[in-house]
Order: sequence, then structure tokens, then C-alpha cells
Amino acid sequence: MMRARHLATFAVAIVCSPVTARAQLPPGYTLGRASLLPDTLRENRSDGRFEIWITRGYRDSTQRRLVLLAERLIPPRAAIEQAAARVSGEGHIRALAEAARRRGERWWWRDWDGVLLPYALTGAAIEHYVERVRALSGQPNPSAGSQGVLSSASVHYGTSVDEQPEPGVAYRVHLRVAFKFYCGSLCALWFNHRRTVDFDTKGAVLAVHGDEPHDYDVS
Repeated sequence: MMRARHLATFAVAIVCSPVTARAQLPPGYTLGRASLLPDTLRENRSDGRFEIWITRGYRDSTQRRLVLLAERLIPPRAAIEQAAARVSGEGHIRALAEAARRRGERWWWRDWDGVLLPYALTGAAIEHYVERVRALSGQPNPSAGSQGVLSSASVHYGTSVDEQPEPGVAYRVHLRVAFKFYCGSLCALWFNHRRTVDFDTKGAVLAVHGDEPHDYDVS
């Protein structure tokens, strides 16, 4: 078993002003497309070996709007590449180069056998993990050395919202994902990732926490 641990620290804050939430984003951030995923989804495939669970938790339409906005925040590409460049590991340079060639709104920091590891937890990231679980459920075990082993995979995604968690913060949105893929004793990948976004009373973004290369486990 190989333990890959990567740590970084990233927090962005801006000064509150009476402008629209769309215009008031952390420096370098852009607003990506809205996710097409439903608020609630329970999907099981291949006798339950492949699971997709999504639960967007919110109490009213205001909280739901903030959850969807938190999922759309796209960090600066330069910040992703700078953070990724500080991480070392076997095959890391090749994986970063492969990740950089992919098109789309950049939320990932590297590629691992077709699974993009998240730098920022966004709606597009969850769409990617849902697609990967569905695709893997329809394929034979990709590990040729694991004859007779049944592969499995899952993605569990949830959100929650705290109101007035501390002075100056009206809403705090939490995004959490857990991804697992197992295809043998020497063929597995799993990770957890979180993002927290603080908003003021007008729904403008005050701070984003958790955008960084997180730990992941492989075997």
C-alpha cells in the first residue's frame, strides 16, 4: 500500500462592498457554468458495487442559491499549477503535464489513470466523478493482474450551510466529496476533499477555503 500525502494551505478573502455577488469574487476567481446534477441522487449499479450518492443540503431558496454559487467558483489556473508544482512523487511531472492538456474550466490539479484529482471542489468535479463511476461500472476490471476480483467504485457528495457561524459571516457553505475505486490489492484509488465558502448578507463571497492539492491514497 502506498500513501500519497500532499499538503498545502490556501485561503482567499476580499473586503465586503455593496455590489452583486456575481461581480464580487475572490481575486483571480471566475464564475463557471452551473452543474446539471440533481439535488438528490441515489444510484446503484452492478449489484451495488458502484454507488453514486448526491445530497445538496439546504433549508431554503437562499441557501440553495449559495450552494450552487459555491460550486461554480473556478480558481486561477496559475494558482493550481503553482501548488501542484510544489508536490513531488513518482510519475508526477507526466501526470501534471497530462492534466494541463485537458480542456475545460480547471478545477483539478493532476490526473490519476483517467481520474482527475480535485484542487477545487466544484459542480463540474462532481459531474466528472459521477461519469467515472458510471463508466467503470460498465467495464471489466482494468487490472489484468486481479483475475476473479470484482472491481467497485463510489462517489458520495454532500453539502450543508451554517448561518452566522462567526461575526462578519452570514452564511458558510460546506462541500464534501468522497471517491473510492478498488480493482485489486495493487489497484485502488480513494480520496476525500472539502471546500468551504463564506458569504456576507448580500450573498457576496468573503472567502474560499480548501482549494489545494489534498491527500489521496493509492495501492
